[in-house]
Amino acid sequence: MLHLLQLEWMKLRQYRLFIILVVIYMISMPGIFASAMNAEIDELSGTMKSIYMFPGVWQYLGYLGNWMTFFCFGFLGVTLVTMEYSNKTLRQNIMTGMSRKTFYWSKIYVMAAISFFATLYFVIIGLVYGFMNTDYIMTSRVMVGFELAPRYWLMCFGYMVFAFFLGLLIRRSGIAIFLYFSYVLFGELILRYLVHTKLFGFNNAMNYYPLNAMEDLVPVPLPIMFNGVLERANDMGYNFFLTPWQAIITSSIYIALFLGLGYWAFQRRDL
Repeated sequence: MLHLLQLEWMKLRQYRLFIILVVIYMISMPGIFASAMNAEIDELSGTMKSIYMFPGVWQYLGYLGNWMTFFCFGFLGVTLVTMEYSNKTLRQNIMTGMSRKTFYWSKIYVMAAISFFATLYFVIIGLVYGFMNTDYIMTSRVMVGFELAPRYWLMCFGYMVFAFFLGLLIRRSGIAIFLYFSYVLFGELILRYLVHTKLFGFNNAMNYYPLNAMEDLVPVPLPIMFNGVLERANDMGYNFFLTPWQAIITSSIYIALFLGLGYWAFQRRDL
């Protein structure tokens, strides 16, 4: 595994787009998150500084990371495979003795590694902002919400795998990236609307679509004022979000499905 990661790193460190996307992620995460620190809101809510305190910092920073991961690492997931076709390095690797299986696993390893470092960075930023802004520090207070970290990793990995799957099927980066962003931003919403308002009705099955499940791994932290709406919806038998375990299991199934279908297609198509 380490040998394959070294080979992938040798490719990526010379890939300008990879460096640009990593820099965007690393600068934007703390930068955008800090932008609202001194913003004043209504008298009942106080200041926005409360979102930088433990334990809320994990939820709000995680939701920002949800958007940054969708953009940066989804983009990267597509280009991880399309650059191999455009640069002819895939064919060269196979001709020099690397099997298709080994090549495929090398991409899985590098996506898992990138997701790990993205999650580590998320944890570091959360700890820094939390310790700087929380009035009193207790271990229990810091750890409340810290369970988002493994879910954050799964979210990063899931976005990358889905984008990688599209890139593997389409092979052309421009088209694959367009389809990726189109499906994530509005394609799945339209599909859910058509299926569950025209065919099967409005129900909790709407939450089990792949990108919605991945988004619910680190969902939007709704203000307290929305608790009544959530409770009334729950009383009517509908939940706006999957529970953490539902999101983990559903996302894991979709990730395995995308990887399996991608591997099946990769083994049968010409290089």
